Amino acid sequence: MTNDKLDRRVLRTRQLLQDALVSLILEQGYDKVTVQDIIDRANVGRSTFYAHYQDKEDLLLRGVAEIAYGEELEEAVAEDVERLAQIGAGGTLSIFGMFAHIQQNERVHKAMFQKNNDNVILEKGAIFLYANLKAQLRRLYQDDQPPKVPISILTQYLTGGLMSLAQWWLDNDMPYTPQEMDELFQQMAMPGIRAVLEMEE
Repeated sequence: MTNDKLDRRVLRTRQLLQDALVSLILEQGYDKVTVQDIIDRANVGRSTFYAHYQDKEDLLLRGVAEIAYGEELEEAVAEDVERLAQIGAGGTLSIFGMFAHIQQNERVHKAMFQKNNDNVILEKGAIFLYANLKAQLRRLYQDDQPPKVPISILTQYLTGGLMSLAQWWLDNDMPYTPQEMDELFQQMAMPGIRAVLEMEE
């Protein structure tokens, strides 16, 4: 068997397992899902599962989390920041890319936000979001003097708000477009951000 065929087979197996986990989380919640449930739904053998993942949490973190918070999301957010710079809107934070990515991967994100206990997947998302927002705030605030509110505290505040906002958006079947969510966020957040960073309008 060629490496290409092997790679495609591996990718197909992992996709089947990821899809099975997401479906089961949406149906019964993460805590009730067992490895046996996953392999039954994916129609793969137990040895095949363990050839790819250590347990269901490993599948959640290394498999499903890569869809939710992997390279595609990083690229979407980076493109959004670049777009703002090109149109001269550098005085705002960019979250359009995040909401667009959530919309494109709705089932995965609904499963992630539905997981209740020991929510390691949302912790991973919060870490990614915190790092991104902190980088954007540092880009906005280029004064030599420290701001009235430390950047790290402001970032933590915004991260919690955005995670909650994303959950509300998903729970209510995304009643606004990613563009509208971005615009609403700018209206709510930017006046306060400018005030605490003492930025001119």
